[in-house]
Amino acid sequence: MQHLQKVGKEVARAVGPIILAVVLLHFTVLPMETQDFWRFLVGALFIYIGMVLFLVGVDFSLVPIGERIGAVLPPKGLWLLLVFALMIGTFATIADPDAQVLAQYVNNASEGAIPSSILMMSVALGLGIFTAVSVLRVVFEVPVAYVLAGGYLATFVLSQFVPPEFISIAFDAGGVATGPLIVPFVLAFGVGVASVLSTKDRMASSFGLLSTAALGPILGVLILGLVYG
Repeated sequence: MQHLQKVGKEVARAVGPIILAVVLLHFTVLPMETQDFWRFLVGALFIYIGMVLFLVGVDFSLVPIGERIGAVLPPKGLWLLLVFALMIGTFATIADPDAQVLAQYVNNASEGAIPSSILMMSVALGLGIFTAVSVLRVVFEVPVAYVLAGGYLATFVLSQFVPPEFISIAFDAGGVATGPLIVPFVLAFGVGVASVLSTKDRMASSFGLLSTAALGPILGVLILGLVYG
């Protein structure tokens, strides 16, 4: 119950200012139809309840499972660890609501020219592959700055050969790595991996996992832009 109350307060602090801003706009410079305003309030209530239940579920299920998987796999072999890292990054992205919203909006904005399923798979595979790359970085203790420098250099080179709209989509896709499902699961997996390896800095290793994985969606969409371009 205490954990539920804590999550409820955190969600209220997160969504409360947005709801308050819309309400103030309604009563000042941008009034809405009465029916639309009540729909907004009901929808905001559902969002609050849904986010609370979602985050509580993540804390009680995905986070412990992610840590346990990350702790069990390293002794069983590097290849098995990389395969599971690829699967975790890919499937977590497909299930994440941020990725689904992005794919649907891009599909609508492009009038079907960029199908949501193809964009979703590009983003998901990109994040999955770079989750595996991140695990390799942790295993071999490669400084995260080197991986990020190489990744953004590749991003700069690819951006010279793709249509401009794909560059915008690519960097928006990078934000998918901060989704509510990806962040706790991938971070928990990284903490589990780092906990059984003799790394110098377990904290830096586990949190560097997500920063490196965020490169995957960007490069995945840019490569998709090369195909479409």
